[in-house]
Amino acid sequence: MSVIGKSLNKLFVSAKILGDEQLRIGEDVIYVLETSRSEHTALLVLSLKEQGVVASRRDLLSVDKKTARAMQFRLESLIEKLEFKGEDADIKIVPVTIYHGHFPGRSSSWWRVVFSERWGPKGWWGRLLQLMVSGRQTLLQLDQPFSLRALMNDSNSQLAGVTAASVVNVLEEHFVQRRRATFGPDLSNRKQLLEAIIDQDDVQREIQLHSEQQQQSFEKSEKYARHQINAIAANVSPSFIRMLSSALGWFFSRIYRSVKVKGVDKIRVLAKDYQTVFVPCHRSHMDYVLMSWMLHNQGLMIPHIVAGDNLNAPVLGRFLKFGGAVFMRRSFYEDPLYSLLFKNYIKHLHVNGHALEYFIEGGRSRTGRLLPPKSGMLSITLEAAQQQSIKPIALVPVWISYDKLVESRTYAEQLANQKKTPESLLGLVQSLKMFKGQFGDAVVSFADPILLADNVTKFDNIKAKSIFLARQIMERISGACYVNESALLATVLLSQRRLRMSRVQLIESVNSLTSLLVKMPNAPAGIAMGSVGKWIDDACDREQLSVTNDDVYLTPEQACEMTYYRNQIHHLTLLVGLFLLVSKRYHKPLSQTVPKLIKAVYPYLARELYWPWQGAEVNKALKNIRDLLVDQQLIIEEEKCLHVRNTALSVSLMQTVEPFLLRYYVVFRLLQEFADLSIDDLIDESVRLSGLLHQEFGFHSPEYTDSKGLAEFIKAMQDQDMLCLSADGQVFASVDATSLMIRSRQILLPHYLSLVDKSIRRH
Repeated sequence: MSVIGKSLNKLFVSAKILGDEQLRIGEDVIYVLETSRSEHTALLVLSLKEQGVVASRRDLLSVDKKTARAMQFRLESLIEKLEFKGEDADIKIVPVTIYHGHFPGRSSSWWRVVFSERWGPKGWWGRLLQLMVSGRQTLLQLDQPFSLRALMNDSNSQLAGVTAASVVNVLEEHFVQRRRATFGPDLSNRKQLLEAIIDQDDVQREIQLHSEQQQQSFEKSEKYARHQINAIAANVSPSFIRMLSSALGWFFSRIYRSVKVKGVDKIRVLAKDYQTVFVPCHRSHMDYVLMSWMLHNQGLMIPHIVAGDNLNAPVLGRFLKFGGAVFMRRSFYEDPLYSLLFKNYIKHLHVNGHALEYFIEGGRSRTGRLLPPKSGMLSITLEAAQQQSIKPIALVPVWISYDKLVESRTYAEQLANQKKTPESLLGLVQSLKMFKGQFGDAVVSFADPILLADNVTKFDNIKAKSIFLARQIMERISGACYVNESALLATVLLSQRRLRMSRVQLIESVNSLTSLLVKMPNAPAGIAMGSVGKWIDDACDREQLSVTNDDVYLTPEQACEMTYYRNQIHHLTLLVGLFLLVSKRYHKPLSQTVPKLIKAVYPYLARELYWPWQGAEVNKALKNIRDLLVDQQLIIEEEKCLHVRNTALSVSLMQTVEPFLLRYYVVFRLLQEFADLSIDDLIDESVRLSGLLHQEFGFHSPEYTDSKGLAEFIKAMQDQDMLCLSADGQVFASVDATSLMIRSRQILLPHYLSLVDKSIRRH
């Protein structure tokens, strides 16, 4: 092994290793590097040695042209040996890529020519400069191994030499695809790209129409088009990304205890053959920064991120464009020219295989619950999937959550009807004071991808398909949920009428809740592990709760903030809480009766909470929940009747679900009382009554009267044909809700219902 290679690594290289489990897979394995650079071979040898593996030089190969003959001869020898062994014998081939400074390429950048791993520096001086500049950002990636036996079987030739050449071709193509997945396509000259979009025939025709409609010259409309496409398009800067990556690594290490990443290995494998379109939930402005930094650290292409043009503020917008931001108006269908320019730019990104990211909910959730999906961007992606692209498209739903949200108190103020502050660079600088102290863990959890080649054909109705897939994306985001420690603490504490518990009881209840959630039929993809006592101390340090003597409690301000974290896991807690509540309150809770009562409200809850079960699956899920509650000793089954045990956990779950259900009762009660309400009147009255309940009984939830949540519930009833609109815009129930209201009165507490009824009669 080259002494120079070892010395260069020692002086300049600090490597992040991905796929390090491939360093420990035992015997009958060879490692194949993309290049024959001595410092790369030395780095691989050192990494193997740290795992206790001493590698023979014969087992370290490369597809580099300089060593092509040695690679060919070694493979021929291995193939001949396997031919004489049994079918069970095999040799694993592990591809190894090593990148120094894995940043996107830009054809006009001198930086790329001299230092970028993408082109590969020429000569010893270029390699030395590259290590000096980018050696501390080295990525050593080991991919899933190939089976030499399988490659032999796939070869059409019985000749070892021909088969070996075929294996080399497979490995060379693998390295090409891996580079593409890491760096992305070349960033074409931005000015030329934007001019090419302006010159497209359909854009030129739309410019002419715009000119006629606005009664202005063609040149003026074309200037308008150029201004708009320039405002839309990203202006990715490799040097800016390189600088920002290091700064963000330092920043995140200061504010977060750790950044947990779940399920990324399957995405790394996927990215080699698919264009990845990331569709995360949206909780914070930190989301897109965290996603880009994390994807870069995981050896994946930095995505172009579709963001609202409210972020395209002076100076701030320019920096965001350097990082890959693509700006979009909130609404633009009244401007056909802008709409066409935006769609054509996005389709260019799709056709050329750029990774893309957009938030399926549109805006940030102020309540913690997932918002209804917006299908506009998804429709553009589906249209691109119907066209010819470099790669097929894969949608990747992503769950993002935080132990403490940077904007949590701001959200509480906005829900209390305070105005949202416009984004600006000054606002960003002023917000830095919020980053004092620790924010716990941040979590990025990847769901199973949706492959559009399997879901979209050229004959599909794009609008209908996008609505269907948007729902599927939300269900998968929900399924990728990671339950963090703040959500567990908030769920238990907020259910207490005095917002106070003994430390011992809180620890016991949180442990019981954790044990229950991991066994749910829709169990989370991950859940916080560790000492609940330590979580309490950490949350106290983050000012999310308070501790005195042996008690833990929430102040009113803390209670409002903690509802955000509780709401994140409503899709896990509300169905089990509903099962307990019905079993507790119904006069004769038979095993077969409780599911029937729950199914009366299930369609509305399922729509809002993205529960995955339909039809017969609902019965199966409810049976699993009943069995789980019996197993956890929260319910006792005697003579076919279900009896709820009054444990701290069962009370917490029931009190979590009841305020949620009251919103539903309010809407049905208004429909029952009034026959001349418009949709807006129904929403306004529902908000008013919910506010009274909130004020009277202290649910400590600023989102309890959120008009968006109530509007979504009402829309769900319309979609389910429970509500109809008359010709003059009045809303009425299209089904008889009498039995539903009777059941509600049997389950919900009388003093809640009495307040609603009295307020309706007085109003």
